[in-house]
This record gives sequence, structure tokens and C-alpha cells, in this order.
Amino acid sequence: MDRVGQVCRHAGTVKTVVCLDSMSSKHKVLSEQLNVIADTQWRKHPHDPMAITVSPSDAMLVLYTSGSTGKPKGVLLNHRGYMNRIAWHQKQFQLQAGDNVAQKTAFTFDISVWELFWPIMYGGTVCTLEKDKGTNPWFFSQWLQKECINYVHFVPSMFGEFVH
Repeated sequence: MDRVGQVCRHAGTVKTVVCLDSMSSKHKVLSEQLNVIADTQWRKHPHDPMAITVSPSDAMLVLYTSGSTGKPKGVLLNHRGYMNRIAWHQKQFQLQAGDNVAQKTAFTFDISVWELFWPIMYGGTVCTLEKDKGTNPWFFSQWLQKECINYVHFVPSMFGEFVH
């Protein structure tokens, strides 16, 4: 099932879909079930702030994962969960304005969300590592030093290899 099909399955909780690229015939299927904003609509919108009400239980994003089954599926995540995670990060690590956070995780993985939003919300800087450069520990170490990275996320196995 493609991403349009995944969104259709979540039509009860998703209220609006914004197409970032041009609409295809698949997107038109969404128009029958949801409020779909085509790229031609939002590109013409004035730059004034939009009046949008969002509640903590509203969907924030859909992450796609194969999990343990090997079959892709979408996981719908709400604003409250990520706000809790980001607030915990700030309380735990106390990011200061100007601190640099490494953004090395693929955008399809949940860790990437806090790697992006945590520094933005608290005055830090998102430093994006080029794809696949984090797998070379020598390059990665040099990049961390060059960019003066204050915060980076490691899974335990990668951290062990990096320290070694």
C-alpha cells in the first residue's frame, strides 16, 4: 500500500492533507475523504500567519516503518507525545541558545523529529550530516569537532563502535 493509501486508512483522525508537490490522481482519491490542500492553493496563500487551532491529541505526522513484519505501515503520532518528549529533553539536557544539535537520523525515523524540533524550539542550531556520512567513525568524529556539536544521539551499538 502506498502513502496515499496509508493516509486513507487514517482518514478518521487526519483532518487535512497538504500536498507539497503537484497533485496526482492518487491524491484526488484523498479529496473525496479529506480536506486536501493542493500545492497550487498554498503557494498562492498570503504570508500572513494562518489561524489554525491544533489540539494536543491532533495528528502531527505519520511515520512509515516496516517494524518487525517487513511490511511498510504508517504510524500516526500526535502533538502531545512529541511535546512531552521535547520537554523531557530540555529538562534533562538544558540546551542553551546557540548550542548545536547533530541531525543525522533519516527523516522517516522518529528520532529525527526531536533532532529537528528540540533545537528550533529552544534556540539551538540544527546541524545536518550528509546521508551515510555517519557510518564512517573517522569522518563523523571530524564533522562533530568541525561543527562544534553539543548534542548527538547514538544507539548503544553505534556508540560502542564510535568510542572504540
